[in-house]
Amino acid sequence: MADMGEPASGADPTLPYYSTNPIDPDVHHLFSNCPSGQQIPPENRQEGTNGWPLCDHCRRLAPAG
Repeated sequence: MADMGEPASGADPTLPYYSTNPIDPDVHHLFSNCPSGQQIPPENRQEGTNGWPLCDHCRRLAPAG
C-alpha cells in the first residue's frame, strides 16, 4: 500500500472494515472515528474492503495523495 502521509487532524486510522448488513451502504471505512462507521454494530463489522469504495467521511479524513 502506498504511503498516504499523515491523516487529517483528529483522524484515528485502523484496518479497513465494512458492514455485512445488506441495507447499509456498499462502502468501506479506514478510521475508527468515522461517524458512519461507528454506527456499525460489532456483529455486522467485517475486516477488509469487500472491493467497495471508501466512504465519504473517511475520504475527508484521509490525507491527500
